Amino acid sequence: MRTSSGRSVAPRERRLALRLTSTVILAIVTGAGWASTECRPRVDVEDGGVGIRLRTHVDAFTPCTIDEAGYRALVRGWLSGASQSALSLRWIALGRIVDYPWLERALAAASLDDPAWDRRRGRVRAGSLEGLARRALERPALLERLEAPLRDAGLQVRSVSLEKVLVAPAGAILPDHPEPRALVVHDAQIWLQLDSPTPQARR
Repeated sequence: MRTSSGRSVAPRERRLALRLTSTVILAIVTGAGWASTECRPRVDVEDGGVGIRLRTHVDAFTPCTIDEAGYRALVRGWLSGASQSALSLRWIALGRIVDYPWLERALAAASLDDPAWDRRRGRVRAGSLEGLARRALERPALLERLEAPLRDAGLQVRSVSLEKVLVAPAGAILPDHPEPRALVVHDAQIWLQLDSPTPQARR
């Protein structure tokens, strides 16, 4: 890796730079879209810079959520500070969907619209629960919202990966829904799989 001045950077220095970037972004976005002013989300760089993991707080003990504006600020802030490191980014781990209430609501509503979903029994009529959740999250309108903070860096979401998909009554997720006892898909561990940056972003 080389700096903007052309100086070669050793792998150890590169890792340090990435960690410092995460710390700076944490400070920039604190308070911009979190459940409370005590929430301090952060971005952890993993897999040698190939992936990043979003965390709702600097520790695992304070319950925090991130709204849609906060999600955009967190990802955009890291990408703007990461510079050339963003070009190697291939995945983003968001963690649990329940930590993003706007995304949880969108998933729940989309699952109710899927003809393969049995809302009374809380199971799919055909296929897998993961497949149904993936279809919901990869709908163009929702995928556009997930992809919004990536566009300036020339990155696109290729697909969504999920595991540990969970079901709950609609009334707990969508308070105004006319069938509060209907079951919906509402939570999972989620990763965004990214395409390579566009040629314009590499320049």
